[in-house]
Amino acid sequence: MSNSYTHYWKNSTCDKLLSEWSTRPLVHAADNHFDSRSRRVAAGDRIYAVTVRKGLIYLIGRLTVGRIARSDEAAENILGYPPPWSASVHVIAEPGTGTPICFDRQVPIPVARQLSFDSATKSLKFVDEAAGLIDRQTLTSIRPLSGASADLLDKLLRQTP
Repeated sequence: MSNSYTHYWKNSTCDKLLSEWSTRPLVHAADNHFDSRSRRVAAGDRIYAVTVRKGLIYLIGRLTVGRIARSDEAAENILGYPPPWSASVHVIAEPGTGTPICFDRQVPIPVARQLSFDSATKSLKFVDEAAGLIDRQTLTSIRPLSGASADLLDKLLRQTP
């Protein structure tokens, strides 16, 4: 059975990749935590790249893991170019599964309020509950996403470029 995870991208990473990666399919993600005991990412798992700006969630894209590289060099051999950042674990998309990268695809606040996680902290932490602004720390690194929440994000991906 496959799992779904959110993978937080720092704003500085998004800013760095904005001009070169916008509209390209999401084919790669890297993180030292992809191999932790509680979040061991495997082939077939779905990774939803996200960021938070001014308390709002942005859905960068989704990929389905096809291959896993355990070094920068191994990732470069698979990708055919140096990975944009260094990590102990790189996930490479199954061909054809990466959605177009979009750095301004905002997750609507009503959708963000519905997101839940398969972890000790089941929901997002809000810095301003009334305004629907989240604390970016609740998405930092990798979070196991519930199946219903993955479906909500997939619906958003189908609705927007």
